[in-house]
Amino acid sequence: MNFDKLAMPALVEVARNKMYELRYKKSTIERANVYIWHQIINYYGKEIIFSKKMAIDFIVSKFGKNYFEEQNMNFNIRRFVRSCNLLLEFQKTGFIPNNCLIKDSISENSHIILNKYLDYCTENGNGKRTIENKNKILYLFLKSVAIESITYSLMIKYFNTFNERDRYSANLDINIIRVFLNYCFKNRIISEDLSIKIPKISLNSTKEIVTTYSTTEVKKVIDSVDIEVEFGFRDKAIILLISTLGLRATDVTLLKLSDFDWDNNIFKIIQSKTKKPKTFIITPTIGNAIIDYVLNERPKIENKYLFLTKKGTALISAHITSIVEKYFHKSGVSINGRKHSAHALRHSLATALLEKEVSIYTISNVLGHSSIESTKIYAKVNLNQLKLCALEVPTLWAK
Repeated sequence: MNFDKLAMPALVEVARNKMYELRYKKSTIERANVYIWHQIINYYGKEIIFSKKMAIDFIVSKFGKNYFEEQNMNFNIRRFVRSCNLLLEFQKTGFIPNNCLIKDSISENSHIILNKYLDYCTENGNGKRTIENKNKILYLFLKSVAIESITYSLMIKYFNTFNERDRYSANLDINIIRVFLNYCFKNRIISEDLSIKIPKISLNSTKEIVTTYSTTEVKKVIDSVDIEVEFGFRDKAIILLISTLGLRATDVTLLKLSDFDWDNNIFKIIQSKTKKPKTFIITPTIGNAIIDYVLNERPKIENKYLFLTKKGTALISAHITSIVEKYFHKSGVSINGRKHSAHALRHSLATALLEKEVSIYTISNVLGHSSIESTKIYAKVNLNQLKLCALEVPTLWAK
């Protein structure tokens, strides 16, 4: 995934939106990066395709020296170099790196193979966020172990850096790398199937996998939305769509006015993650909240998307996260270190359905999972039902 054909203004806008989606601070986005990128646009013009040479020339023109190869520099120069590197990395990979002063990157061959693999994953139904996650994990792996020189010992050395990590997240990364290496072997990119030699990490079965809230707690979150304040109807509709219908945050942002069939009380979407169509029933509560929002709050402009900001632009996932977290805090629900995002509301819906003895297959359909395996995770956190299945330990012999 790369943006090397985008003109500089478009590239800046995409990178800016990605940073907001990843919940970077506004000051980091606007003052530390976008401000510098606009200086580059003013220097070269709006039609340029950004490149490393342009970044170097810009730094030289501003500070009199190529600081990309230097370690010693003052704070201001470091800020400009970091910002240029961030945009170059995003342009090439679609990934916002954590340390933008790191000069090394993956080999050209590794980069070509990674892009081909991600295209293959996209063709096989992986959603945008899944692709971004794979890109991030595999890019870091290939930065340490170039595909053209990979060996078993180099691979194990890389995995040894996982020792201090949480086992659950480490295992997820390892599985992504395992599938990638198997792909490389099957396509004759590497001569040995290293995927079968990757060690497996045993997970602690008592580890909490997902965060859930009780139906009472979720109701408190819903009831905390004040429809008398600005965008109260909008926020109410968003919370209801996620907590009662199980929509993903991204799918909420992509809802269009044309998706709704009010004559039949349904709306249809193509799910962003699975790329599969799904139909939802418009409940009276959700329908009323949406209608009140459209009639009384929604900016009177032409925009195909349903949920808009005050300025009339479509919401992004970061907005949904902010809205949900706002009402979790406002509701007075005790969070106690638990996650309190849109995902937590989806998880809570699944667990509530499971407690009502709804089948795992129905729950999978409600959540829009492409595989039943994705839904089975909720059975592991439904402790109340598991306790009912517990058997009394028999007495083996009398004392």
